[in-house]
Amino acid sequence: MCKKLLVVVLVLGLAGSTFAATYGWDNDAGNRLWTDPLNWDGNVVPTAADTIYITDSTAGGNGPILYGTASAKEIYGFGNAVSGGGEMLVDGGTLNIISGLKLSWNNDQKNTLTIQNGGLVDLLAGGISDLNLAMDHYNYGYINILSGSTFRTDSVVMAPWGGATGDTVSEINISGAGSLLEVNAMLFINGSASGHTTVDVSDGGVLAWKGSRTNEINAYVAAGKITADSGAGTVVVWEDGTFTYAVPEP
Repeated sequence: MCKKLLVVVLVLGLAGSTFAATYGWDNDAGNRLWTDPLNWDGNVVPTAADTIYITDSTAGGNGPILYGTASAKEIYGFGNAVSGGGEMLVDGGTLNIISGLKLSWNNDQKNTLTIQNGGLVDLLAGGISDLNLAMDHYNYGYINILSGSTFRTDSVVMAPWGGATGDTVSEINISGAGSLLEVNAMLFINGSASGHTTVDVSDGGVLAWKGSRTNEINAYVAAGKITADSGAGTVVVWEDGTFTYAVPEP
């Protein structure tokens, strides 16, 4: 009787558990839908407990498109620059990321995330989560926040670690009325001497950095790290007591 009870308890416990897993995108269904299980390794749509790798299989217009709502623990963009790189598109949907988003993490990688048509990528869904963009030699990382979309995060790090050199490109483009990058803590924008690292606001796009950050934003503007209209416009900075904003001059 005791042995049977133990078996039943163990089975019930396993049935009620959620195990973290790692999934790669393969687009096997051919429709690019994030929500189609056939497009993921193991034919399972990742959840908030899972890690996602976006690799070279997303090149050439085969990357995932999210129209609805999805979650992941963390996402790594590992697309190879030589083969065209990796890409993700959030088109009016909501992507909740619990731990972090790392695009172009190792050498010779290229990855693009585009959010459009009122989409949301929320790295605050689990509390504190960071964006790391183009972190090593000859890396290319791009985030486009377009047409009234929002990207929310605790911190943004745009810099190669360990003194990496080479043509490291790291760009966040915020364009269109209502388009917003919201940063709650750290915004660190750096780059190698031969690289290009910028946050650009245009056509009504807004950078909102929590706290009194006027001096820090103005320093980035002076260094050409925060720009308006791809450097052709003027950045206007103002505070409302909660956030400091950088917007393009009308």
